[in-house]
Amino acid sequence: MQQLGLCGSALTLGSTIVPSPSANVQTAPSIDFAGGKYVLAWTEFVPGTGLRTFAKGLDPATCAACGAVLELEASSTPQDQPAVAARRSGGDTTSDEALVVWSNGSIRGRRFEAVGSDTVASMGGACGIAAFENYATYDGDAVLGNLDFELVLANPTLPVLALVIGLSPVSLGCGPCTLVPALDILVPFATQHPVPIPCDLSYLDVDFYAQWLLLAPGGCPLLPDFALSNALRFTIGE
Repeated sequence: MQQLGLCGSALTLGSTIVPSPSANVQTAPSIDFAGGKYVLAWTEFVPGTGLRTFAKGLDPATCAACGAVLELEASSTPQDQPAVAARRSGGDTTSDEALVVWSNGSIRGRRFEAVGSDTVASMGGACGIAAFENYATYDGDAVLGNLDFELVLANPTLPVLALVIGLSPVSLGCGPCTLVPALDILVPFATQHPVPIPCDLSYLDVDFYAQWLLLAPGGCPLLPDFALSNALRFTIGE
């Protein structure tokens, strides 16, 4: 017995029709909140390689992408049906970790850290201060989507003239002092200053520098009335 299809083609009853997936069609979404970001995983048909599984972070306020797309497995085996489980959903309110699992014939998994980490390097430069007084430090991680990141002058004991933030490395030596950051941004009298970092991929891997200028003799003949904190270089992560 036969049955005619819509286009007039003959189909045998009981036969199976397997649709051909369209390129870059995204299916099987799974999402959970991992603290700071949502973690979204999905399956996508990639021409030439078949079904692939991906994950990315989302801004919890706008649901815009907050970080690069991560391909979870770089093999040629088709993958499908991802699922996301965040530790926060299990009651750990301080964690930003999630586990993304999927199948490629066997069960696979990858750990996903929603907030991630930055890279911080000490550039030296301090003069006119003692021990860990007037010490340049920070609160939080300089990563995409961290609107609460801030620069901090720990244990201030000298009058603060300005926080200096530079976007390019400029090293000016003067006696025992070294002025490290370029003078791109000056924040007067600040011992604590927020530097919100948006969910914008153009900020990823950008370097910036921070150092405090203090009102005290530092030993530099050109700037005899100023001391400097240590300087820090931050590389924005995700």
